[in-house]
Amino acid sequence: MINPKPETLTESRAASKTVWFGVLLLALSHAAAEDIAGDTRRCIKAADSTVAILACERQARGRWEAAVSHHDQELQRLLSGQLKRDYATAQAAWESFRTAEFALIDQTLGTRRDGLAGPLAEGAKAQLLQTRTEQLASHLRAVRDSKSE
Repeated sequence: MINPKPETLTESRAASKTVWFGVLLLALSHAAAEDIAGDTRRCIKAADSTVAILACERQARGRWEAAVSHHDQELQRLLSGQLKRDYATAQAAWESFRTAEFALIDQTLGTRRDGLAGPLAEGAKAQLLQTRTEQLASHLRAVRDSKSE
């Protein structure tokens, strides 16, 4: 059996801890997303009116907005140099897209006459934010993985 050099063993342990930390963060991030989605489903199931459903969707949208903001701040903290500038450009473009998409959602769903326009629009906006949260979480995992190598 070959005995590794002490510094190699130490580096290996550090890398292992970093990988496990990344896995833990991924699990926590996934758990938080599941919490928001699960809480929203339970809220809607318990709702007794479209006004109550609208409140559920607005709450979900607010939580997804907070998740996007949290991931954005974390990426800004971790990135540097050209990668940070490229991320800032991409995030600004996404924010412009979000603004335009939210307006389009309001316009298209606003034509409904069945009383569901509000809840459906809020749900569509929450879904867009959920997708962005997942994208940013993926970027965070990649950045953390690259730093652990």
